[in-house]
Order: sequence, then structure tokens, then C-alpha cells
Amino acid sequence: MSQPRIAIATCADYPELKGDDELLCEALRRRGCEAALAVWDEDGVDWGGLDLCLVRSTWDYHDKHEEFLAWTREVEAATALHNPAKLIAWNSDKRYLRELAEAGVPTVPTLWVERGAEIDLAAELPARGWGEAVIRPVVDLGAKNLRRVRAGDAQQALATVLSRQEAMVQPFLRSLETEGELSLIYIEGNLSHTVRKHPAKGDFRVQSIWS
Repeated sequence: MSQPRIAIATCADYPELKGDDELLCEALRRRGCEAALAVWDEDGVDWGGLDLCLVRSTWDYHDKHEEFLAWTREVEAATALHNPAKLIAWNSDKRYLRELAEAGVPTVPTLWVERGAEIDLAAELPARGWGEAVIRPVVDLGAKNLRRVRAGDAQQALATVLSRQEAMVQPFLRSLETEGELSLIYIEGNLSHTVRKHPAKGDFRVQSIWS
């Protein structure tokens, strides 16, 4: 019986195994699988010749979002893809938070701004009682294009974000600076463990690129 062939999808900026993917590869190989990295948008990858593609370190998807989503659909048509293309599309666009809020899930208050919308944030933020706010594209990664603003500089920041994508505006939560963020890890629908991520001193962003 041949070994199951598994691709661990990554991007051109991460062509080599990182710590967590190294552990994943080792675990898969112990189970008789042939596992290797594959850059998602690199020519020449035979996705149909694989038994499974795991989406892992595709950390440039926000810069090539439509291309990336098309790739997920292409791979899903050729082999098994985890997670499913439809779920990846939903989760990669932060407008899913609007759906959760409409379903009654507690979320941070959010002002959604479409391109071309006429809105005066200098007036809107005080009206909402937001002394500070964060503005980000609805498709982003690692807070790379996030702006922390006050009313006076909010309009220019909004224009910058809208030049890239539709925008979302939220009140700045000071608890981020002191308490960080929690990531809840579920496996097969059950909570496995929780990780608290702290920002670097003087920052509020918890992603490793800012530490």
C-alpha cells in the first residue's frame, strides 16, 4: 500500500519548515504519510497527485485574496483540502463578525465602511463614545494594516485603509495592552486548550511579528 501524500501549504516567504510544521511533519511521517511543504501559488505543483492538502502558512493570502480563494477552490476540486474552501473564504474576511453579531454572538461593536461611503469619523467616533479606535481592512493578516487612531487623525487613516479594502472601525480596547488576547483551540468540536497572547511592552498587537 502506497504512503498517503500530504502537502503542507505555505507561501514563498516561508519555503522551509517552521517549528510547528516540523512537528506536524514528524507526526504524519510516524503514521506512514509522505508529508512535505508546497508553496500554494508556485507553478508545477500537482495538487491532484496528492491525497490531502493542509492549509498552514499561507501568510500572504491577504495580499492576493481573490487569487488565494480561487486556488482553494482549484485544490478542493482536485483533492481533499483542509479546511474546506468555503470555510476558508468565510473565515478570511472579517465580515464574518457581522454575521456572528446578527446571530446574537457577543462581539466588539463595529462600524463597517464600504468603499465610496461618505462618513465623517471625526464626528462619528465621539458620537459613539470612542476616544480611540482601530481601523483595519476586512481582509488582513497580523494587524499589518491596522491603524490606531483618535478622532483627529481617523479620516486620513480610514482613507488609507479603504485604498486597500473595505474597512472596519472598532473602539480600541485598553485591555489588549495589559491582558492580551485569548486563542481558544478546539479539536473535533471540543475545547482542547487556551493560549493567552501578550503584546510586547509598549505595544498592543499580540502577533509575533510585533514582538
